[in-house]
Amino acid sequence: MKSYLSGLSGRERSILISGALILFLSLLYAYGFHPLQKERLRLKSSISESREDAAWMIKAKEEAVRLKSGLPADLDFNRSVSGDPSKIVATQATIAGIKNATVTRVGVSSVKLSITEVRLDQFLRLAKELQLKYIIKVERCVISAVEAEGMVSIDSTLTLTQ
Repeated sequence: MKSYLSGLSGRERSILISGALILFLSLLYAYGFHPLQKERLRLKSSISESREDAAWMIKAKEEAVRLKSGLPADLDFNRSVSGDPSKIVATQATIAGIKNATVTRVGVSSVKLSITEVRLDQFLRLAKELQLKYIIKVERCVISAVEAEGMVSIDSTLTLTQ
């Protein structure tokens, strides 16, 4: 190879060296710089996608917590409910079809609800309705079995949350 290069004229050697340099730079670009630039652009776009995914996950987490709690999306805990809680509970118990309910006011925002015989699912629907519509929560509840099949006796304390 050395003898071949020494046999060439100066002009031919410069053309050959220039061609080799151009070939080397082209290969360096094709196998070095271009893949690195392409990977950099892919990573840059993946950062924005990851940020969008993170924002979606935060919203999805909030939605999952809301769904897990069983509360509706439009529930506003900052609202205030006016009225006598004993009247609200008595009215809602009647609407729920609970006939033998005794409602006694215990304090400003608490009532005692005693039901001698009711289906448990009927009471649970009443409790859910009171909590979602009127923000009246069950503070204490004692459930006892009664002789009638599928029926229970309930003594509970309900509180209006404000």
